[in-house]
Amino acid sequence: MPPSDRILRVTLSPPIGWRATLGVWAVAIFSVILARTAWVGDDAYFTLRTIDNFVNGLGLRWNAAERVQAYTHPLWLMVLTPFYWLTGEPYFSTVTVSIVLSLLTVWSIIAFAPSPWSAVTGVPILLLSAPFVDYSTSGLENPLTNLLLVAFLRWHFTGSGTPLAWSLLACALMLNRIDLGLAVLPLLVTRLWREPWRVSARAVALGFLPLIVWEIFSLVYYGFPFPNTAYAKLATGIESHEAVQQGFIYLLDAVRRDPLTVVTILAAVLWALVAGPRGSRPVAFAIVAYVGYVVWSGGDFMAGRMLVAPLVMAVMILVAADVTGGVPWALMPVAMLGSMALHSPLSRNALDLGDNLTASGVVDERGFYFGANGLLNYSREVVFPGGNDQVNGHQTRERGKGSLSMARPGCSGTSPGRPCTSSIIWRSAIRC
Repeated sequence: MPPSDRILRVTLSPPIGWRATLGVWAVAIFSVILARTAWVGDDAYFTLRTIDNFVNGLGLRWNAAERVQAYTHPLWLMVLTPFYWLTGEPYFSTVTVSIVLSLLTVWSIIAFAPSPWSAVTGVPILLLSAPFVDYSTSGLENPLTNLLLVAFLRWHFTGSGTPLAWSLLACALMLNRIDLGLAVLPLLVTRLWREPWRVSARAVALGFLPLIVWEIFSLVYYGFPFPNTAYAKLATGIESHEAVQQGFIYLLDAVRRDPLTVVTILAAVLWALVAGPRGSRPVAFAIVAYVGYVVWSGGDFMAGRMLVAPLVMAVMILVAADVTGGVPWALMPVAMLGSMALHSPLSRNALDLGDNLTASGVVDERGFYFGANGLLNYSREVVFPGGNDQVNGHQTRERGKGSLSMARPGCSGTSPGRPCTSSIIWRSAIRC
């Protein structure tokens, strides 16, 4: 049976039989991997402190006196907010939510797989990919992005879902990170193109209403439609050719650290463009568009992070097309590339610190912060998460209102009974 026909056999039913068996094993293995590598990075605390201020009535902002959108992922912030409101604790709440979403992503891929071999091919790629594993926690939006992408692509490959449902899911992805529009809008267009224009127009208008409402709110509340970080990253004054050069360096750094991720993306795109199994070519073009944007914008300083979404899309292409066709030896390249990689989740010591920022401008973010913020390093005997910034923040909060001596202009500590730092103590002594 050709690959294009295999896709038609995919159903959206819950895993049963071999799917249940593989799902249980994959979830169990991935749970151990995540427990071993879980961490929360410093960038996550831009969001977490905003949530803390919001929950405590100081506004949806980093500093109580300044309306600035210091986070890039409104939907991720909305997902974390009720959990923080219930627990009052940022670290373990964020790690728990991230792990649950990441496990659901793997389970959903197995439920989608048309055969055991397609599942056994796709899931190990993810579990052996250092960027996927590293950013399955971290406190950033990647776990939610991955789950939404898998749901969106399941509908794409099976032709399921209404135009309104497609639009809502695409809207959710863009609310989670606006540049994900490059990955999903081409697929949404191919889906809506087959519908009467009135149906498509109504679906887009209603489906993207949450994003429209958010942008209006952002303009009124913050004064800008996009996060502050977008302007800081894209309006740097750096020549475009230099940014593109750095973007290619980012890809080369990914090849050095984790060739499995890059090889999987490249192989899936080539397979889709050449063999053309049903529904795969639009996904391949979307991957190219997104990776092209990453290169054009200069990449990222976090090694591999911006390649996680393209990797998930590539794995969905391979799983949907059932490329192995039941051939066991096809798993050997995956095992070799994954286990021999510099930052393989299997061989890498989870307690090692990563390298400092190199001349390439790209750093192993999880490795750098894991010593102080890794779940395995939790101890009741020391401040956790650790680090001088956190310790200073705790000490400042214990001294109470008015004790801060390193505040920046715009710091507001006027709320009764609350110091300038807020209860999110990451860098609060120097960033408030």
